[in-house]
Amino acid sequence: MILDVNAYLGQWSFRRLRYNTPKGLIKLMEKAKIDLAVVSSASSVLYRNCQEGNLELYEEIRGHRDRLIPFACINPNYAGWSEDLQYCVDEMGVRGLRLHPNYHDYDLSGENATALIQEATNRDLPISVPVRMEDERQSHWLVKVPGVPVHQIVEAINRSPEATFILTYIHFQEAEQIINACPKRQNFFIETTSHYLLGDYPNHLQMLIDKVGVHRILFGSGMPFKYPQAALLKVEFLQVSGEEKGKILGENVAKLLKLDP
Repeated sequence: MILDVNAYLGQWSFRRLRYNTPKGLIKLMEKAKIDLAVVSSASSVLYRNCQEGNLELYEEIRGHRDRLIPFACINPNYAGWSEDLQYCVDEMGVRGLRLHPNYHDYDLSGENATALIQEATNRDLPISVPVRMEDERQSHWLVKVPGVPVHQIVEAINRSPEATFILTYIHFQEAEQIINACPKRQNFFIETTSHYLLGDYPNHLQMLIDKVGVHRILFGSGMPFKYPQAALLKVEFLQVSGEEKGKILGENVAKLLKLDP
């Protein structure tokens, strides 16, 4: 089984996205032999009220829940976030959260975010934190959004040891800093979208596995922003066993989300 932990549906204001509908995304998944994908709303990232994107996502994936697993985008700076979270869990059946502190202008280690992280932990929801949505060099010239600061991620991980964090689109140097700053923590996972996690020499993804183990690495492609085959090649090139590749490609995520085998 191949399970993609980092995919999106919806619109992105700065460029046209192809395959950003359920049918389009599943078409990409079929080509890459991906069985399941965790999806959240790309529209939510830039909507003033990100809950509207969650509602759109809920409507879009009706009839596709066998292939698409919803994560809700929640902004803890919005006064009604607690009610939004409850609705997303009770009515939408989301299996996790996706937080965008850099786009929504809050500190991941601040008071509001900590309250949201605690609530997610109480509900046994993993928290996906995209360090970035796109390479900063490709940013719109009037909207330049830096990645989530490493020190905020480190503080959040240490402050909320019972939470489960999935760090997506993270560069090798950032992941290495977090690993070094949180040597005793097992509550964060690293996924494979970033193009900085592969090189002829050194293979940065291999280096991260050597540091944290196969069980802390999750397959993610970033589709439809990126084509999934690139992320699959990163796993193919790893110097690990077929069984260990199977854990990265799906088993680790399935365990996190408590999916039936």
